[in-house]
Amino acid sequence: MATYLLVWNPNVYYWENIDSIISNIQQNGYSQFGWRCGRRKSIINGDRLFLVRLGQEPKGIVASGNAIPSSLSSLNFDNTSNVVYQDDNWDPNNSNEANYVNILWDSLINPELNEILTLSILNENFPNQFWTPQGGGIVISEDVAIELEIIWNDFVGKNKSTIYVYPDESILYEGQLKKIIVNKYERNIISRKICIEQYGFNCTVCGFNFEDTFGEIGKEFIHVHHLVSISDIGENYIIDPINDLIPVCPNCHSMLHKRNPPFSINELKSMIK
Repeated sequence: MATYLLVWNPNVYYWENIDSIISNIQQNGYSQFGWRCGRRKSIINGDRLFLVRLGQEPKGIVASGNAIPSSLSSLNFDNTSNVVYQDDNWDPNNSNEANYVNILWDSLINPELNEILTLSILNENFPNQFWTPQGGGIVISEDVAIELEIIWNDFVGKNKSTIYVYPDESILYEGQLKKIIVNKYERNIISRKICIEQYGFNCTVCGFNFEDTFGEIGKEFIHVHHLVSISDIGENYIIDPINDLIPVCPNCHSMLHKRNPPFSINELKSMIK
């Protein structure tokens, strides 16, 4: 998995919806959208990406994520397919199409409200890495990328001993505490995918299927419920996606959590009239 540095210059691009994206990450554990990657066309599915803010203070890293295909449903971290695409350039001074990469963002900090991982910290720890490129898509060397993950994880409040890389398919960590604006528990995307591949998109409690009712817009939509409350599992819990997770519709998901501890699946099934 290669690691790349993308660039955000607020003098060129005013990020109007940054707070709503942060809120989405807080609620769901991720947010999916594309970002310009300069001339780089070799980014593939699963590559790691960091976003550095330049152009005006504060300058430094504000976000991290991983490259994915345009459809989250086709997420496959063994896939080596190129995920760069062309779209309109957001730079008003450039009418040519630009290269973009679709990203599953796991962390984002609003630099107007919260401290970011500043250039001074980056230069102090990694003096041989170039942190102020004119365009995005430069490679972060492997040795720097490993250390950067440790510093970044520490900075956003994750477990200091955990390097944030996608684990192999047999070990899937859940419950690492992360701080964006408020504390939250990180939800592992791969474990969700394995759960849905096993059980499908029908609600385990009531049987509801969004595609059957809403058509295309409901395709492959479902919540995933932790049978053990995620706030109770602690740090570095090794999750079993088949036995610890279950797909449920939002209504049943809300009803499961009407009690603390949550109702069991069978208890809620018995309540349905």
